[in-house]
Amino acid sequence: MLSFDGQPLKNAYVSLFGQEIRFRQNTDSTSQFSFTVDKHGGYWLWLTGIHHKTLLIPLLVTEPLEFAVRLGAAGYKSDFDSVLVIGEFNDFSDEESAVLMRKQSDGTFIATIRTNSDTLGYQLLGVQKGEHPLAGTHAHRYAFDRERPLLGGKSGKYISVLNVENGAARMVFDPDELPRSEAGAKVMFKNSTCSSARIVSSRQELEKRREPYIEAIEAYRKAGKDLQAFKYDWSADRADLAKQIDAEPNQLVRQYLLLNYFHFGNSEEDSLMARRVFEEIPPASMIWSLEWGSPGNTFFTVAHIASQPQVAKVYAQQVIEEHADPAVRAPFLFYALSKAHQAGEAELTSRYYTHLMDEHGDTFYARMAKARYGPSRNIITGKPVPEFAVASLGDSTKAYTHRTFRGKVYLIDFWAVWCGPCVAEMKNLHKAYDKYKDKGFTILSLSFDRRLEDVIEFHRKKWPLPGRTLL
Repeated sequence: MLSFDGQPLKNAYVSLFGQEIRFRQNTDSTSQFSFTVDKHGGYWLWLTGIHHKTLLIPLLVTEPLEFAVRLGAAGYKSDFDSVLVIGEFNDFSDEESAVLMRKQSDGTFIATIRTNSDTLGYQLLGVQKGEHPLAGTHAHRYAFDRERPLLGGKSGKYISVLNVENGAARMVFDPDELPRSEAGAKVMFKNSTCSSARIVSSRQELEKRREPYIEAIEAYRKAGKDLQAFKYDWSADRADLAKQIDAEPNQLVRQYLLLNYFHFGNSEEDSLMARRVFEEIPPASMIWSLEWGSPGNTFFTVAHIASQPQVAKVYAQQVIEEHADPAVRAPFLFYALSKAHQAGEAELTSRYYTHLMDEHGDTFYARMAKARYGPSRNIITGKPVPEFAVASLGDSTKAYTHRTFRGKVYLIDFWAVWCGPCVAEMKNLHKAYDKYKDKGFTILSLSFDRRLEDVIEFHRKKWPLPGRTLL
């Protein structure tokens, strides 16, 4: 582990996880770390250091790997107009209890906080870009913050710790002591041509492709525009990626690029590329373990765009049976379960549900399946509609309840203006409403939007929703 300027980075934090394991350790006095895993497969490595950006890299472990990592320096605001202190004295809250530091003529900031403890841990707000806390430059030692999540590209996992004298801790923040560099992180493998090295390099290139998008949406937000209307053209990036995929000789790297192709705003026009996933990526491929977040999300997208439901069904079943990684099998099981339920295949639905509960009962997918498809769920064919009461959008004094629609045929539609698939269904809702409204059919539309104004504006400019629209 190296600092932004290539120096050994001591007391840095490293975490390796995947294949049902998780290892954590700090670098030793020589800034080195090492892990031993029991089986080949896809893993993820978090690396972070004091005042350095956290880095997340995929590791395809099929052989011993040796590499050096140079982290990038944290990114800071251009001006430190208001620097706040949070810490143990206010449970690290960023609300009104934060303490404002006083700016001095030499450009430093100072604050004094009284406490009955022997030491005081603290962090600073208003220094790092994005409103994330940062360890102060003044510390007798640094502690690792296990409460806050690791965030890629941010430095927020370290706490400055000061010794307390006479019931008070006096801290000084000196901006000149912050490490500064525009150089990004760099991962240097001893064998630069191995699949893992190539995949890490590909991930960093893909992240660079996303930077203009992040900058564009941030500028859009700062301009006060409605983010629901934001659009970004990924077509040039997809065209470049398609050429890169076709030219890539390494099968594992090509598979990695092919899955990542579907992270760049795809549409039905990419059906041929989606079908290549079924043809070129074996169901047992370790590359599925390198889909950050969930391989299930990517597969849902691929299956939808490919428009080959039977092929997708067979492929998902093969992944369930053949893949070695439980973190891959669980989301594919959930996919198969949801499709079986949607098709009305009761026996298959029951089999997938039992399989998911028995082997992956402690996962997010099992909890979601239990709520949607479990035998004790509230929404189930043949059961009475659960009790509910919601206010009308047009008249907040008027409420609709389960009794309002008793004896009638109605559709409950859960949606939000920011939900693309929900908005795409609007035309179908209108068709159904227009066709059957004279027979007493209506639609109860429940919006999950936080702002009433967003829903009203959506009705006015885009779709006047059929039936009764509620919040």
